[in-house]
Amino acid sequence: MASATKKVVCSCGRHFGSDAAMQQHQRDSPLHFGEEANANTGASSTPDRKKQQLANFRDKSIFPDFSNLPSEHEINMTFFQTTDGFRYAPRKHWCFLAEIESMEQFLRLRLIVKSRGIAVPIAFYTDDRGAFVGLQAQVGYTVAIMYAEQHGFLDMTTGIRVEDDTLVAIIPTKLSHLLALSDRVAKYSLEATEMTCHGCDELTSRTSLMKCSRCSMFWYCNKDCQTRGWVDKGHKGDCKMIRSCGLRAMFMFDWNRFDGHIPFPLPKPK
Repeated sequence: MASATKKVVCSCGRHFGSDAAMQQHQRDSPLHFGEEANANTGASSTPDRKKQQLANFRDKSIFPDFSNLPSEHEINMTFFQTTDGFRYAPRKHWCFLAEIESMEQFLRLRLIVKSRGIAVPIAFYTDDRGAFVGLQAQVGYTVAIMYAEQHGFLDMTTGIRVEDDTLVAIIPTKLSHLLALSDRVAKYSLEATEMTCHGCDELTSRTSLMKCSRCSMFWYCNKDCQTRGWVDKGHKGDCKMIRSCGLRAMFMFDWNRFDGHIPFPLPKPK
């Protein structure tokens, strides 16, 4: 349950001292005209599971930069929702991604990551003080944190406080490499009537394509195209990363449908 002392942030970004004030703003402001009609007709911005798209790690609504994360002292309606004005719950899942710049472990594990050029400290207040995550983390790897929030530390810095290490995953590659893989998945893995072969880049009917039997995410015209994709276009490394690091689950996960907090590893796609 969110604290009653928190500020309330509307989905348009404006701050209010109470939920009632925010609701009045939403009724009166042209920014929100039509939202009440959607609520009355049962319309929803949450995608139907059958129309679900693959996740894009560049999507800042699901993978926000640090500056766009909710603060632990605010109720940001971009991330939270309420049915009674008192109790708040996430309206979706979100995940903070950043590359590790440095790490230290004195009293507890402390990572410094970069998010859009800003150095962000991540401190672990878990039972083992971050020892388990520290065994996996390395400078240059990417850290993923579910439901991350901005936290003000006693030394006056602002960062992320981790109290549950099951909400943290270490991905053994640079963030730039992870984003490039996401771009390739967006181009070659989205299932449609016509799809792009990863080997020859030709747009082809899906019914004539075959998919990689290992990761099930890249499609090919034939064995020659598959060999070209594996050897010349880097799918050997991509395929291993997708399978061994839980990335297929991250791509296939329904981020916009919140039924409760989900730890890592994310559920395997059906």
